[in-house]
Amino acid sequence: MKKLSLLLAGFLLMGTASAQNNSSSELDDLIKVGIQAGIPVSDAKDISSAALGINISYQHLINTNVGIGFATGYTNYFGDDTTKTETGLAGLTSQTIKTKNDDFGIIPIAALFRYYPDNTGFYFGADAGYGLLINGGKGSIETTDTSPIGTTTTEKDFDNSEKLDAGGFYLRPEIGYHNNDWNFFGYYQNTFMSDNSISSLGLGLSYNIPL
Repeated sequence: MKKLSLLLAGFLLMGTASAQNNSSSELDDLIKVGIQAGIPVSDAKDISSAALGINISYQHLINTNVGIGFATGYTNYFGDDTTKTETGLAGLTSQTIKTKNDDFGIIPIAALFRYYPDNTGFYFGADAGYGLLINGGKGSIETTDTSPIGTTTTEKDFDNSEKLDAGGFYLRPEIGYHNNDWNFFGYYQNTFMSDNSISSLGLGLSYNIPL
C-alpha cells in the first residue's frame, strides 16, 4: 500500500504541474487519477473488512456531455478473520478455529462512460470490462484445542486460488459531483465470478489532468 500511496502522490504532483501549464479551458482529453474507500458487500464481506483503491483512467469528450475512454487501477480488500468455537464433553473441552484471510485485490481492465449534464455539477457513469483477481483464496487456519490437561494451538496455511476464477465481468457504476479539476463520487464495484462475487460500496475522489 505504501507503493500505491507514493504512485498516487506522484500523479497528483504531475497533475498540478499540468494544470498550471495548460492555458486552455478545453478539457476534451483527460487523465483522471483518484482514490476510493469502501466497505465490502455480498460475498466479499465474509472475508474482508475494508476496501481501498486507486483509479487511473483516460477520458475523451465526444461532445460537451459525453465522455468515453478506458479505466484501470487496483482495489485492495483487507483480509478479515472469522472465529468459530465448539464445546464438548459437558463443556470441559473446546475447539476454536480462527480463519485468517489474506489481503486480495482486483485490477480492472475496463471501458469508461460518463455523462455530464452541465460543465459543473451532477454527473454519472460506469466502467465495464474484466476484473483480474489478485492473491485470492489465501490465508491460514489457527486451531486451538482446550481440555482439562491443557491447551494446544496449531496453524496451517491454505491456498484455494486454483479453485477460484482468475477474474470475471467487472462493473463499476458511479454518481457524483464534478468541476474542471475534481470529481467527488459514490460508487458500487463488482467483479462477477462463477461461484462468488467481489464487491464493495463506497466513496471516492479523482483529479483531472488535462492532456
